[in-house]
Amino acid sequence: MHLEDCTILRNHGGLVDGKHVSIEEQVSMFLGILAHHKKNRVVRYTYNRSDQTVSHYVHLVLTAILQLHSILLVRPEPVPDDSTNHHWKWFKGCLGALDGTFVNVRVPTIDRDRYRTRKGQISTNVLAVCDTNMKFVYVLPGWEGSASDARILRDSVNRPHGLNVPVGSYYLCDNGYANNEGFMAPYRGIRYHLKEWGPAVAQSANPQEHFNMRHIKARNVIERAFGIMKMCWGILRSASLYPIQTQTRLIMTCFLLHNFIRLEMEVDPMEILYDATPSPQHEEHEDGVDYIGTFEATNEWTANRGLLAQELYDIWNQGNYLCICLPLFSICHSCQLLTPTCNAEDLRMAANDRPLPSRGSFKKPTTNTRRIWTTREEKVLIDVLKELVNKGYKSDNGFRTGYLIKCEEALKADFPKTDLQASPHITSKLTAWKKNYSSLVTAHTTTGVGFNTTTSQLECTDDQWESVVKTNPFMRGMRYKE
Repeated sequence: MHLEDCTILRNHGGLVDGKHVSIEEQVSMFLGILAHHKKNRVVRYTYNRSDQTVSHYVHLVLTAILQLHSILLVRPEPVPDDSTNHHWKWFKGCLGALDGTFVNVRVPTIDRDRYRTRKGQISTNVLAVCDTNMKFVYVLPGWEGSASDARILRDSVNRPHGLNVPVGSYYLCDNGYANNEGFMAPYRGIRYHLKEWGPAVAQSANPQEHFNMRHIKARNVIERAFGIMKMCWGILRSASLYPIQTQTRLIMTCFLLHNFIRLEMEVDPMEILYDATPSPQHEEHEDGVDYIGTFEATNEWTANRGLLAQELYDIWNQGNYLCICLPLFSICHSCQLLTPTCNAEDLRMAANDRPLPSRGSFKKPTTNTRRIWTTREEKVLIDVLKELVNKGYKSDNGFRTGYLIKCEEALKADFPKTDLQASPHITSKLTAWKKNYSSLVTAHTTTGVGFNTTTSQLECTDDQWESVVKTNPFMRGMRYKE
């Protein structure tokens, strides 16, 4: 990613090589500060540069990345009517989710009260909007930590080149925002958060509860995006020594780089980012598209939420009805069709009188996506991985981005009709292999456990093996495996 980042900054960000510092070194210094929150003096000793040189090129790279906002900020696509995504198919026309997150900052003493959150931390409140794939659509950093989420959202909608929501579309938001047109919030005073919907908790009792459950499962995409952001960029986890204006720009840069990484992980970003010149019209309204221009709650929008909640609840109840009625049928072995084992009156009484199962006893039907690999398929995958290692696709930190696609292509070349895919099949197989290898290495280093090169099996006494299994229960079925 580092070399590709340098390329896009050179071609579209206006970054150039310095007299003594190349673009690669400039970007490397900047990414080290963002990812590990290194101070300038640490970077100075690492790269043998002066403080002035480090500060100069850090600001140059920062400016260059911010100029890529028209490329890296994505345009959201509404959830289609034929969506099959389990979390999003219930919200037709939804563009994604939005929320605010606190990032600790350092401000002058006179401004501390304005930036102090309700928990007492000195932070800036950042509004972020992402699509259904965790790519950010709009980011507004810089607001004080004492500002409410609703106030920041209102400002983003009303400001020039702010957040644009097409009429008929909407974003999911939490209870910190009002249920206004274009922004669908959950019902207040009803259980909502994911921890309140565990397997031991009672199932939905009314349309409002069921709507809140569907809502949080979809809106959780923005929470996951924030978590990934703060895990990736160390500068977001603690306050930096830069002026508040520079800190705000650094926060915006982290969001842009997050989008770049997401694009790199899914497809080759060169095909999308390098084939087109940044368009200055990215933030302008498209011809023929109407956008929501007010930020007020309306009875019509509240009624739409109620209708959607009732529709979701009815669909869910139909599934429970089927669960109730299936025990009253049997399969005819001659025609393989369901035939009733009771009369119509019994069926009607059972459907009307039999209570719905509790969440602890009711289990929704699941689809088993587990794929059993053949020995030949495993051998082909191993050969491909060896070939990738020989070609330099593997470094100390693991394989380079895109290796899963190459593995999938190689498997399809050898097995044209195979259903194996990069995700979940190949990733699952590699995870299982790593787990097996780790367990075997641990067992082999245990005192009294040997390895027979002839049979390719572990050798030990029964007592020693019981000790190994007690330490690692996963090894129980591996004693006589080759």
